Amino acid sequence: MFQMQGGIGQIWQALITQLKADRRKAIALGVLVLVMALLYGRLLLRRGSSASEAAAATPAPVAQGGPAPSQPVAPPITKSAAPRVEPAKENLPARRSISIETMSRDMTRNLFETDWTAFPPTAESMARSRQTHAAATQPVAVAEWWQRLQSHWAEQRLKAQEVRQKLEEEASEFELQGTLLSEPPRACISGRTIRCGDIIGGFRLVRVNAREVTLQKSGQYVRLTMP
Repeated sequence: MFQMQGGIGQIWQALITQLKADRRKAIALGVLVLVMALLYGRLLLRRGSSASEAAAATPAPVAQGGPAPSQPVAPPITKSAAPRVEPAKENLPARRSISIETMSRDMTRNLFETDWTAFPPTAESMARSRQTHAAATQPVAVAEWWQRLQSHWAEQRLKAQEVRQKLEEEASEFELQGTLLSEPPRACISGRTIRCGDIIGGFRLVRVNAREVTLQKSGQYVRLTMP
């Protein structure tokens, strides 16, 4: 018994020492103990209230041989039956006789046929129909349309030709001095060695062949050859 008490005392002393060393643990432990105490007290109060309610709900036992306690008996509630009002017969609508007949399976008329005589044309619709027919039968000016198309093509060809002449003039200043079909292929143009994809004077080198290269600018291709 003495050893047990000594062991508990040592444990308690060690716990107090640790709590003094770390105040956060001490505060947390205190809050936890307080919450547990509040929960336990609330549980006890709830049990006490439930026990008192059960005792109040249980009737007191009647002593043997004694008269039973008189309790007020409520008088029976009687409901007075409301008088039934029957509707006046003269206000009811008269019943109609319904006869059921079998439909005939033979078609008497074509459902997809339209009787146009039931829709006589008006003066406005006739005038609109004449205008539509005249516009549809009017000859199309094919020659004029073809002439406009040809003039447009001529303008486009003239513009493309002007752009190409300008590019050829710019490319004429270059001098192809040599080609090297290696990986990647290279070309020496006007003393500058470039590879495919490099740009010189606004032109991009796109292809290198033996003694020949292809340059690109503004969607046009220009070819340079060695003399």
